[in-house]
Formats: sequence, C-alpha cells, structure tokens
Amino acid sequence: MPRRDAFSWATLISAHACRGRDSSTALVLFRRMLAAGLPADPYSLGAILRACSSAVLLRPAQQSHALALKSSLATHPLVAAAIIGAYAECGHAASAALIFDSAPPSARSSRVMWTTLITGLTRTGDTLGAMDRFRQMRMESVGPTPFTLPTILAACASERALRFGRQVHGYAVQTGFASSPFVTSSLVTLYAKCSDLIGARTVLESAESDDAVSWNAVIVSCSRSGLCADALSLFAEMRHRGLEMDEFTYPSALNSVASAGDVRNGSSLHGLILKAGFEAHLHVGNALVDMYAKCGSLNCAREVFDRMPERDVVTWTALLTGLARRESHESALSLYSEMRELGINSDEFITAGVLSSCGGLTLLELGRQVHANSVRGGFDSFLSVAAIH
Repeated sequence: MPRRDAFSWATLISAHACRGRDSSTALVLFRRMLAAGLPADPYSLGAILRACSSAVLLRPAQQSHALALKSSLATHPLVAAAIIGAYAECGHAASAALIFDSAPPSARSSRVMWTTLITGLTRTGDTLGAMDRFRQMRMESVGPTPFTLPTILAACASERALRFGRQVHGYAVQTGFASSPFVTSSLVTLYAKCSDLIGARTVLESAESDDAVSWNAVIVSCSRSGLCADALSLFAEMRHRGLEMDEFTYPSALNSVASAGDVRNGSSLHGLILKAGFEAHLHVGNALVDMYAKCGSLNCAREVFDRMPERDVVTWTALLTGLARRESHESALSLYSEMRELGINSDEFITAGVLSSCGGLTLLELGRQVHANSVRGGFDSFLSVAAIH
C-alpha cells in the first residue's frame, strides 16, 4: 500500500493479535504505526491489548494502558474491556477489578466489560469473585452476552456451587440462553460435577442438539459416583445416537465394567476401542489393563500392557495390584523387579501390592527392604507392613 491510514494499521494489528502466536508481530506493527505519526484509536489499542492478553505480556499491557489514559481512550468500552482482560489474563485480577470499579457509569453498562471481568476472574481461579461480580451485574440490570453464562457456570462447577448454579440455570431460561449449546454443555458439566445426575441427564435429554462433550461429562460423573449401570446405559445411548467417543468416554465405561466385574462386556468394549483406534492412547490402555486385572483376566491385562507404546506409573500400578489381588504373587514381584530395573518410582499403591505379595510368599526380608524404600520415598505403608508380620 502506498499509504496506510489508521484503519488499515488497526486491521493489520488485529489480524496478528487474533492469532495469539503473533503477539510479538502485533506489538512491532503497533510501534511502527505510532512512529509513523498516526495516533492510536480504540480499535488498534483494543487489538494490541488483546495481543498482550494472548501472550500474557504484562509490561506491554501496562504501557498500552498508559497510552490509553494519555489519549483519553481508557474509558472507551472497547478499550476498557481490553485493559481489564489484559490485566486479568496476566494474573492481576485485583488491578482488573480496580479499573472496572473506577470506570464511568456509561462504560459499566457494557455487557462486554462485565463478561470480560467475570471471565478473567474465573480463569485466574477467583471463582468466588466471579460469582460476586455476576450477582452485582444482575443487580445493576446488565444483561449477559452469549459467553457470560457458560463462564459463570464454569465458576459454579469449580466451586461445586449447585444452588447458585441452579439460579443461573433459571436465569438462562429467563433470558433465552438455555438452548445455547455452550450453556447446555456448561449446565451438564455443572450438574455432573455436583453429583446431581438427574439434573445433568434432564438437561442432556432436553437439549436441542447432541453434544459429545456433555454426554462424556455425565458418563464420567456416573462412573466416579459408582453408578455403573447408569454410565453403561448412557454409553449405549451415546453409541445409538452416533456420537463420537473420545479418550475420556472409553475409560469411564471400562471403569464401570471393572467395578461390575463384567469381563464379557469389557471384551466387547475392547473390540470397539480397537475398531476406533484408541487402544494405543495412554488413558484408554490404562483403563483396559485395570479392567482385565480387576476381572481376573490377568493374561489379557498383560497382553494389553505389553502392547502399550507408552506407560506411566498408573499402568504399572494397575497390573501389579491386579496380580497381587489375584494372588499371583511371583508374577507381581517379577513385575516389580522389572519396574525397578527401568528406574520407575513406586507409589503407595504399588508398595501395598508388593508388600501383600511378600506377605503371601512369607518373604519378610524383601518386605522390609520394600518398606525402607517406601519410607525414603516419603509415603507411609505401615499398615501393609503390619500385614506381613
């Protein structure tokens, strides 16, 4: 371009700022614009502050804030929201709140500003602060944006604030946002995390469109709450609807099968996992090893274990404790020896399994050595040692 005006500079800066990874380029372009004698406007300032948010660049954010104050643009709703968002993303939620509170009434009526502050507080872990701001937002009769309610529902889920979350649910119905896929997914996650599985399922089944993430959230919650039949029923319904399974769906279903000791159903699930190409995924492989071990199919557990391209301490724990539980003590100790040779550190569950096998084979001296290692490792296994004696 022979000549760039403020609008073209702002467009270029914004394009780089939106990418996130190009924040440094956005900053360079912004400095070049100022050096060319063009003043900052709300759009270029908003873009550069968003770039600071994406890359968590506090100092450039503070410099941009100072420029906004100098240019009398700090109270512009677009700029004010970007300043608040930048400070919040950089971990300075208190500064973001202070800037928000000092904004003029015209700016405080902006839904975007309120949502930016609530989002910043939620992302930095101040979920109670986010909930307080949402109450204040409602008291000041400021309506939500499409992003306000999913954010505050995430804060409620984090705090397990079921009562407050139900109030937000009612407000979502009142404002017409309850049918939004983002709100529906957030509601399901809230109810699932708060163990209100009836509420989660009600929202799930009344949703206008199926969302795999929401179904997964309920299946995981059912599995963790010991409601194995419900988890497997939802899994079957999810398959019937043709929803995509992921690395979280299969482990939850496998955990439910393991709790029920239903190896036949577990084998069928394994077939689905192989067909979908998920067996090599670490979490799925761990769940398969654990399921087969708990169901007493130790050879199948070992076969899955041996095929896994990646293993972590959970993998070793699942197989070793399964062997010890089924009194395959020599195999358990052999696996422990293999683990030690590979330099893998034990945890308290592995130690308990090894000590149980030592007790089963009356290997008191080895048990004492394992106990000594566990003490050096910083966890207690006195109850397991007592079982050897």
